[in-house]
Amino acid sequence: MNMRRLTIRLSLLPLMLLAAGCDVFSSEPTYGGLSIEGFNYTLYNLSRFVVYDKYGNTASGGGDLMPGSGQGSLSCCYMLKGADFTVKWDVYDVDDALKNLYAPIKMIHKLLVNPKFDEHPAVQKIFSETKDRPGAFGAAMDALSAPLVEQLKSNKFEHVKIEATHG
Repeated sequence: MNMRRLTIRLSLLPLMLLAAGCDVFSSEPTYGGLSIEGFNYTLYNLSRFVVYDKYGNTASGGGDLMPGSGQGSLSCCYMLKGADFTVKWDVYDVDDALKNLYAPIKMIHKLLVNPKFDEHPAVQKIFSETKDRPGAFGAAMDALSAPLVEQLKSNKFEHVKIEATHG
């Protein structure tokens, strides 16, 4: 190989790395062009939700989803990185909102901090007992005791192996 070809190949290397993306050497998976859709399993109307990765990327959706409903359209196109995500969402109690139509809607802010909460035996039981019953999952999760909720948030519990999907 002559020097000219070697120089051209070496000068193209940085361009190829740029074309491959900034995270070409990262072990974290990167998901690009994501579409996101929300399903509301709470007892409240879902106003908005945001998925955060630890790098500051976000994906969001929502739009007044009634209990037991899904979003009518996909929100596109997002990029998230890694495997650990935080989800924050805003819900409101429609019964409280209807008491005074001219008052501002009181939002309830929720935060899910443990992406493996569904590996808790109590949550697995709730999944099996509430399958195909819109709103039942949210009602059961809202009824969990405070110590159990703390376990779910902190990830300090014995995880069960999940073999099937929850959908």
